[in-house]
Amino acid sequence: MKGSACPSASSGRCSPRRTGGVSFGTTHSGIQEQAIRALGATPVVAIGPYRDHGLDSGQIQAFELDVQRYARMGLAARAPYVTANVVLWPQFDVLVANPARLASFTTQQRAWLRQAADAAVRDSVKLAASQNGSVRQACTMGARFVHATPADLAALRSSLSAVYQALQQDPRTSVFIHQIQRLKDSTQAGPAPATPARCTRKP
Repeated sequence: MKGSACPSASSGRCSPRRTGGVSFGTTHSGIQEQAIRALGATPVVAIGPYRDHGLDSGQIQAFELDVQRYARMGLAARAPYVTANVVLWPQFDVLVANPARLASFTTQQRAWLRQAADAAVRDSVKLAASQNGSVRQACTMGARFVHATPADLAALRSSLSAVYQALQQDPRTSVFIHQIQRLKDSTQAGPAPATPARCTRKP
């Protein structure tokens, strides 16, 4: 589960559907900046310690982060409101290898590399399945979870449609987007993380 966390000072503006007027912490990414602007917010590069500084100084009022790190980093005190069922962009690790260097590996070395990659895939599934513990931890620390309604989600998709259309102008990127969509359509969604009732708020 991931969510956009908004500090209490601007909770009235941090609805799942509307982000107008909000300075949104993001990575140094042109596509992420386009997406944030499409949602009506202002992107501000703020990750790691820069995110902490942005929250403390009021430079940013929202950001996107997975709930495990959100809880582990103790961000609930400064950004207590979390949109529980909105994932703006997935985060995953990619193994990239130089073809010439890879060809120089021995059979045993390539097997080790494949074994490590397979183990990473299994671990990623376990991490996704262990979110309930992080949700409970964040709840105890003061986080409050809001679930976007179907209308909210439809409005978000509509706002982001122009960004997708721009991406699809590149033929190779368009192929990748369609492959991802087919994979999504063929994959059954897992159970939603359970948010304790005491930590759930209405939009």
